[in-house]
Amino acid sequence: MNTVFFGILLQISALAGATPDQAAEDSTFCNCTNVMVVAADEASRPLADAFSANLKATVIPDAPLGDVTGLGDDVIAQKASAYSVDTIIVIRSIPKRLGSHTLYSRYDVGTKAWTLMQRIEEVGEKNIDEAHILAKNNAHAGVDAARAANAEEALTLNRGEFHRNRIIFGEVPWTFSKGVLDDPLNETEFYKTVGRADLADQHESLESKKTGLLVGGGVTTALGVGLSFVGLLGGGADGKMPQVAIGVSGLAAILAGTGAIIWGATVDTHPVSASDARELGDKHNADLANTLGVKPDAANGN
Repeated sequence: MNTVFFGILLQISALAGATPDQAAEDSTFCNCTNVMVVAADEASRPLADAFSANLKATVIPDAPLGDVTGLGDDVIAQKASAYSVDTIIVIRSIPKRLGSHTLYSRYDVGTKAWTLMQRIEEVGEKNIDEAHILAKNNAHAGVDAARAANAEEALTLNRGEFHRNRIIFGEVPWTFSKGVLDDPLNETEFYKTVGRADLADQHESLESKKTGLLVGGGVTTALGVGLSFVGLLGGGADGKMPQVAIGVSGLAAILAGTGAIIWGATVDTHPVSASDARELGDKHNADLANTLGVKPDAANGN
C-alpha cells in the first residue's frame, strides 16, 4: 500500500477540504464497533486523539503496538489485527511541504479491505489539548470496558473448566464421576485425579492381593475336591494307604483354598475410608475452584 502512497496523495490532494461536521464525518467513516486508532508517528498523535474522541465505537488503545514510526500501513494493520478489533484506522500527518494533509486509512479486519480519506487539518493548539484530554478519557473508558468484557469471558471459560473437571460423588458408596458429562471414574482414576498417586498404587496393590487370594483359593479348593474324589473312588474309604493319602491331600487343599477365599474376601481394597475419600474429592473441587477463580456450586460434591 505504501508504494503508491505519495501517488495517491498527489492525485487527491486538490480535492481535500475542511469538513463542517467533522465529528459526524469521523464517526461515519469509522462505522465500527471495536476500533484501534493508530498514530503512524508522534506528529500524528494529536490528530489521532482528536479522531478517537469523535467516535461512538469502543476505542482500543494502540499503546500495545509500541513505536510504529516508519512502518507501512499493512504492517501496522497486521500487528493491530491480533487484538479484539473489527476496524483499524491509521492516521498519517503529511508534512507541511507536501500540503499539510492528513491521510486516514481504514482497514476492515473482516474483509481485509482498505478505505482512504484525506482532509486538510486546521487544528489549533487549544483544540489539540482538548482532544488529548477527551481522547484519554475515552481511551480509559474503552480499556475499562474491554477489561470488564475480557474478565467476564475468562470467568465464563473458567466456570466451564471447573464443571468439566470437578469430582461428583455417586449415591452408591465408592462411585465417582467427573464433570458435567458424568464420565465414570474408577477408584484408581479418582485417586490420580485428586493428586494422590500413592493411594492409587496402594489401591491397585490391594486389588491384586484380593484377586490373587480369591482366584488362588478357588483353584486350590477345586483341586482339593478333585483329589478327594480320586482318593475316595480309588479305595481310600477301604483304608488303602495311597488312596487315603490322596484323599487327605485333597482335604488339606480344600481347607487351604477355603481359607484363602475367606482371607481374600476380608481384604479391604480401599486405602482410605469413605469419609476420607469424600474429603479428598471436596478438597480437589475447592482447590480447582480457587485456581480458576470461581465459586463452586453448593452441590458440587453430589
